[in-house]
Amino acid sequence: MTWSICRPQEPRLAPAWRAPGAIAALVLVVLGCNSSVNGGTLTGTWTGSNSEFSNVSLHLTQTNETLTGTASVTVAASSWTGSDLPLAGTDFANNVSFDITMPPVSGYSVVAFFGAQAGNALKGHIGAANDTMTLIRQ
Repeated sequence: MTWSICRPQEPRLAPAWRAPGAIAALVLVVLGCNSSVNGGTLTGTWTGSNSEFSNVSLHLTQTNETLTGTASVTVAASSWTGSDLPLAGTDFANNVSFDITMPPVSGYSVVAFFGAQAGNALKGHIGAANDTMTLIRQ
């Protein structure tokens, strides 16, 4: 404690936002909210297959948490193939979900995917049978 002529003064501390530890903690919090820390953007081409869909190719664009793009899908049971099918979804805290809008002739109206990114793979469940699928970044 220091003394002034009029009264004692408490020692001054730097504001919390100036403390090096606080700045480092703030940077980590901000980075933790960024999807690039959890594997990076999903923008790009992803391919995979399972028993329900013999071929799936996604062309994704990610802006913040929003996913848009197109898909090419081959239905295994009927060999029906569609391309440039609209796709929309989200990547929120590495919970990836999207819907592919399908024409009635395919036997589906929407094909939904729910999963997560694991490095260069999207692993999750897709389709009416809720089969697992791994999509690999190309």
